[in-house]
Amino acid sequence: MKKGFKQFDRVFLINLDKRPDRLKARYEVFKEYDVDNIVERYHAVPPSQNEFEWYVSDGKQIKLGEFGCISSHVSIVKMAKANGWKSVLVLEDDVEFLNHEYIDSAVEQLQNTEWNLFYLGNNTHTPLNKVNENLLELKEGFATHAVAYHERFYDKIINAYDKKEIEIIDVWLSEHGQAKGNCYCSYPITAIQENSFSDIHNQVIDYSWMITKFETNTQHLKD
Repeated sequence: MKKGFKQFDRVFLINLDKRPDRLKARYEVFKEYDVDNIVERYHAVPPSQNEFEWYVSDGKQIKLGEFGCISSHVSIVKMAKANGWKSVLVLEDDVEFLNHEYIDSAVEQLQNTEWNLFYLGNNTHTPLNKVNENLLELKEGFATHAVAYHERFYDKIINAYDKKEIEIIDVWLSEHGQAKGNCYCSYPITAIQENSFSDIHNQVIDYSWMITKFETNTQHLKD
């Protein structure tokens, strides 16, 4: 895991001040895997009312929490572009790792491809095919709890944000990133979301189905 994380110029964990519970829990795991000195906290600031009203001014139906997720990802990508970073891995503070021993090999295999987006885990909706032992080509995958952006993709997402084209970030990434190719995910799945209270959905969410769907959409690889 440490070797894989080091392949990215920066690794950020998006975290709000009001969720110190998640920050503490994640860094306990990071310390266990010896990546606590690699992962940097991205201090997520809730969007101002003016910023939110600017983005939804043309009638977009977006919740403030969902917009906060969009703006956090885009702000990190803008920072990556400004600093000349070739890639950045973005984690959300409900990320939960599994099969972590495959992360290093998946990222190593990723380096031999021309990639735009890379996911450690996602909500899959279609059977996925291998491009390497621990790497799948991703189509119709959703969720942004563990996604890496390559510099080739920076301008695309920044421009879409500036034009107010992103309404749900994981859907936009699927339709405008994955559908175009050069998007991959680790195999087996190496990150899901923990079962916890979601500020966006205002309720406790059980994400165990994410594993089941991934296994269903990769079963043909084992047959």
